Amino acid sequence: MDEDSTAEKAFVEAAGWGGPNIWFTRVPEPKTAKNRVHLDLRAPGATDDEVARLERLGAAVARRYPHHTVMTDPEGNEFCVEPGPA
Repeated sequence: MDEDSTAEKAFVEAAGWGGPNIWFTRVPEPKTAKNRVHLDLRAPGATDDEVARLERLGAAVARRYPHHTVMTDPEGNEFCVEPGPA
């Protein structure tokens, strides 16, 4: 996360060049339809540790599967957390 992140905005930049950079910003209107983008996040360590970290940041577990966890952000948008490189 960028050191300038706040509760209203966050910028996630990939390490090195060529990776995805993502800007998150809070908007006033609620979610009204299915996600237009679905992110799959790879945990940098143990998946359960990453899920717990994301819960502390405001995400919630929607469903758990043997190899990944579906979570929702505070506005209900779904994303998955899966194991990263071993």
